Amino acid sequence: MNHYVEPRGLTVSEFAKKLEISRKHLSEIIHGHKRVTPSIAVRLAHELDTSPTLWVNLQSAVDIWDAEREFAERHQSAA
Repeated sequence: MNHYVEPRGLTVSEFAKKLEISRKHLSEIIHGHKRVTPSIAVRLAHELDTSPTLWVNLQSAVDIWDAEREFAERHQSAA
């Protein structure tokens, strides 16, 4: 997400304000501690001239990666 925000010269605080969410919430999304919900995806798309589907698909890819890693770790420790 930073490569969309930084070229616009926005701080996290400024961008959070545009998205109508807290700076903390946006920071947690950027650092992978919170998920991009459909509501946030719509806001991001509007502000960054992208599509909500882009953000939902990116979140889905992260979710699948996390699930595969968790699965592999569980099965390695069981072997």
